[in-house]
Amino acid sequence: MTCTGIFGIEFGDIASDGGVATTFDALGRTRTGTLSFNVTDDQTQDITVEEQDDPIMQTVTTKGTTDISWSMVDWDTDIMLAIFGGTVVSGQWQAPDQTPTLEKSLRITPKDGNAFTFPRVKVTGKVNYDSTGKIFQIDVTCRKLKPEKVGTPSYMWG
Repeated sequence: MTCTGIFGIEFGDIASDGGVATTFDALGRTRTGTLSFNVTDDQTQDITVEEQDDPIMQTVTTKGTTDISWSMVDWDTDIMLAIFGGTVVSGQWQAPDQTPTLEKSLRITPKDGNAFTFPRVKVTGKVNYDSTGKIFQIDVTCRKLKPEKVGTPSYMWG
């Protein structure tokens, strides 16, 4: 199976029991070529003994992380609230005094229709001006986190 292009990226509120959201909504359109999944390698430790050169065992000491990032080209107060927190006063988005912890469920649907669903991600963003494309965009990064609902996998596909 090949996944080429995306149909959409959507957020949902994490379910009250800590499981995956039951409804998802798209925030805005994704700039072409910006979606990426970055999975880091697990950190491991070799267990060795004096009597031989090769390790007798290897253990994972820290599991690798998964970050999903993309750039959005749309702007409105709802998007700013969802990505950065803050408030809206008289139609104007206002930044928060302190960076909030924003967690959501995330669903990414490739054009082939088989979605990647992440029950719990930490959402961060930054405003970026891409001078080559002459466009302001919002760069979004989501770090996959362990769901709080027992028995819920950290992500699913299909």
